[in-house]
Amino acid sequence: MAQDTLQFSDTLSTQLKFLSDAAHLLAVNAPACSSHIMSSRDTIMFANDMELSERHRRHVCGGCGTIKVPAWTVEVAKETTEGRRKKR
Repeated sequence: MAQDTLQFSDTLSTQLKFLSDAAHLLAVNAPACSSHIMSSRDTIMFANDMELSERHRRHVCGGCGTIKVPAWTVEVAKETTEGRRKKR
């Protein structure tokens, strides 16, 4: 029984890595396909009660699966100390 669980875990891990790699390769040339693949990966993870890593949450949109590419799909802003003073 433990061997079957280990094999299932290895197979699932390999599939998730493949989907992630495929989504990253398609992110620029076919963003809609990339989003669909990443959403499918997330669905598989949720179906198997797996937690998303913090890194994944920062780099992939949880709603649509779009891979966040700085200055292309997301706006990058660095708050300066001057900006903090103005807010107060």
